[in-house]
Amino acid sequence: ECICPKISIVDSLINLETVFIGHQYQTFIKLQNDTDYPAKYEFVEATDQSILDADLTATRINGIIHSHKVSEVALKFKPLELGHINLNRYIKIFGSDEPPIPFTVSALSVGPDIIINSEKVNFGTINVLIETTQKFQIFNKSLIPAPFKCEIESKSGVFKIFPEEATIQPNETFFVAVTAYLDDSVQFNGKISLFFQNLLPIYLDVVAKGTGTVI
Repeated sequence: ECICPKISIVDSLINLETVFIGHQYQTFIKLQNDTDYPAKYEFVEATDQSILDADLTATRINGIIHSHKVSEVALKFKPLELGHINLNRYIKIFGSDEPPIPFTVSALSVGPDIIINSEKVNFGTINVLIETTQKFQIFNKSLIPAPFKCEIESKSGVFKIFPEEATIQPNETFFVAVTAYLDDSVQFNGKISLFFQNLLPIYLDVVAKGTGTVI
């Protein structure tokens, strides 16, 4: 008589909470064997549409669960899309007539966490016809690179920004320079638009007031 051990998953729901898109995480499931016999398992590769939401693979696709033991199966998870992700996956027990054992990995996939040290670039009062530069600071408080492009708009065209595109590495600070060259002793206003990959646009106001004589 062939005896197939009954195997269970200790916790069938793995909640990774908030994760960064494109970053690989490691987690695991625990397979419990309360019987007197060893069992062989296999991680069932997914073929449905959920493979577009995230990659989920086992570091070892199959293995042995010894009798009266709990075996950990290491998993690698990488989100590919933004938003809530729920992946239903299965562990097959060799020789068992029971359906594969289900488990679920859930997460909220987000873009980079960007912190800017100011909501406005304020030059104050500066001399006309003299180029003046100010910088603002961007901190990438995340585990993934943050590529971005930026634009600056003003009716008069007195403001410039540099660089116009760059990538901020994880947990690094980056400085963006804004230059003003005023041609009149009045107030000038502009708006900076920052376009980060996998984020909504971020906007900063720019203001400068000219003083002095325009020749």
